[in-house]
Amino acid sequence: TIPSSMVRAIVLPTSQRNLCTIYAHSPVNFNSSQATISSLQIIHLQENKFSGTLPWELSKLPVLSWLDVSENKITGPIPPLYGSMHSLKDLRLGSNKIYGPIPDNLCNNKSLNKGLTSTAGCDAILCPLGTFSEAGFATTDTACKPCPEGTSSIHLGSKTCQVVTRKNLLEMLYDVIGGDDWPEDRRRGWNSDLAECDWEGVTCGENGDLIGLSFPISGSKI
Repeated sequence: TIPSSMVRAIVLPTSQRNLCTIYAHSPVNFNSSQATISSLQIIHLQENKFSGTLPWELSKLPVLSWLDVSENKITGPIPPLYGSMHSLKDLRLGSNKIYGPIPDNLCNNKSLNKGLTSTAGCDAILCPLGTFSEAGFATTDTACKPCPEGTSSIHLGSKTCQVVTRKNLLEMLYDVIGGDDWPEDRRRGWNSDLAECDWEGVTCGENGDLIGLSFPISGSKI
């Protein structure tokens, strides 16, 4: 079933009875209950302000051929089970907050993204850190290019490069160690407009230098 929170999504059956397409054109919630639609072939959810991680349950869709969740705020790695989706031909994940490694079985899927994995490898899934492309991955026309000197990309599949700041690095750390799961009081300030030194658990010296970090991970400190 499609969750009731997805009221703005449009489900469009085509002339073929076994084909179902989901398009969404405004912010919606997306969860694993969608994976119960066994006839689903196309999911297009570009630019919908999604956050959270990619649901591994999508790998259970037996005929899914096109998955586009690019240009959202998705974090975390790509579920390894996506590499076992033999029907998947087109995968668009660029411009999110995804970090690696990309599953080897995806990079070795010779039928994915017009077969570019056979020549570009993992770059055909997402451009690696320190590189970028207009699509966020290598295409037939554009390879993943190194960022200009003094800049970098901070997530896989970047379309642009930037000067990496301390705030960028802390935000990356927050994503990688699952900051969204911290108790609310321990998340105070994180991913906000507050200066990093005002974030909960961040300790700075008198001159603003970072001197300590404390996270709610089994009581450990970094």
